[in-house]
Amino acid sequence: MKSSVEIGLVVAMKEEADILATAIGLTQHKTEKGNYLTYTNTQGNIVMLTPGLDGHFQCFGRPVSRVGKISAGVITTLLIEHFHPGCIINAGTAGGIKSAGMKIGDIVIADYVSSHDIHIPIVGYSEYGKRKLPIAHLKKLKFLSHPHKIGLVSSGESFATSSEEWKIVKQNNALIKEMEAAGILHTMEVLDSMMPVYVIKSVTDIIDEDIHTLTSSEEFSKNFTSAMKRLSFIIKEIVDNKHKILSV
Repeated sequence: MKSSVEIGLVVAMKEEADILATAIGLTQHKTEKGNYLTYTNTQGNIVMLTPGLDGHFQCFGRPVSRVGKISAGVITTLLIEHFHPGCIINAGTAGGIKSAGMKIGDIVIADYVSSHDIHIPIVGYSEYGKRKLPIAHLKKLKFLSHPHKIGLVSSGESFATSSEEWKIVKQNNALIKEMEAAGILHTMEVLDSMMPVYVIKSVTDIIDEDIHTLTSSEEFSKNFTSAMKRLSFIIKEIVDNKHKILSV
């Protein structure tokens, strides 16, 4: 189905979505059904969805965002079914792996995505849980002038990571760890969708097996706005050059 929507963004947190919306000229609109949030530009060719807020839980006086792979997968399905975009961009924040040389504010574009928290000790299922999902069409982003790194993004449903999960993260040579990308790629598999997907993240905190989770969460809060501002620059560059990623 031909759609007027050229780019669909999947963003986990409302705080992330609000910053990106300001940068690329989107406005939040009331969603007809459901609790997810919808942002569009005046032309209607850029749409951004976020799973919205859960008012039953508070973080520093604000409702928490519905983060995680499950919510990301649901939102991706809604985006495809309702808007049929030309491509999908998963944009947001992530923890940078210290041993991979990551720094606060680094921008990472995924070439592969994997999960580090699927543990099924049964033949076939074990390999399925650890598989690496490739990002096709990556060469269409070669026009980007903003500094960025390309590498594997590792997803899990927890901010904290067990030692067993760290082994998987390290074995896969992941650059960053976050909580959504694999859910989006799995959704594309289930829907058998050939729609181009790009995963672009900005590093808010430095993580590794020897770094305390509390330290990492403090860094996340401290660096969130500046990291999102850096991410906004590269997302705006993509939006301004969207014809380059939408060309056949």
